Amino acid sequence: AGQSLSDIFSAQGLGADVLQRALDSQDDASALRSIRPGQQFAFALDNSGTLTAMRFDRDAANEVTLHFTPDRVTQTIHARDLEHRIQVAHGVVRGSLFDAGEKAGLSDTMVLRLAKAFAYDIDFARDLHAGDSFSVVYNQIYREGEHLKDGDILAATFINKGKRYSAIR
Repeated sequence: AGQSLSDIFSAQGLGADVLQRALDSQDDASALRSIRPGQQFAFALDNSGTLTAMRFDRDAANEVTLHFTPDRVTQTIHARDLEHRIQVAHGVVRGSLFDAGEKAGLSDTMVLRLAKAFAYDIDFARDLHAGDSFSVVYNQIYREGEHLKDGDILAATFINKGKRYSAIR
């Protein structure tokens, strides 16, 4: 957190001119201009410390390798398969919606998405009661067998004070 791409290049002993070459080589450099905590970059340097290649994820499905020569920078894009796994969760509110979501195996992100799906029908700040329940069908996105991120809610039901609300994507 708080680290810029310039900081990362400097830590590798690479100057601003090399960073600019990398940025200029991209038609859409947004993946390099807007880095996020946890994002990984790989660098290949020759014996003299000159950058010969750099690898990063442009997005969840595309890995980019930039190849540096004295004359130019070329890129190779490797498409990576994403797997969507359908998940089902059910919870009963005893305290907070977040506690119920955690006990059901939902991430905070999914609990927020669930609340957003029913925000027009239920005021979760005032109308949530012990005994209210939910069921949700959602997908999780995996890449190369590793959980990458939460996907979308596909369908959900929320029972609030005995009244059933349903949402389908």
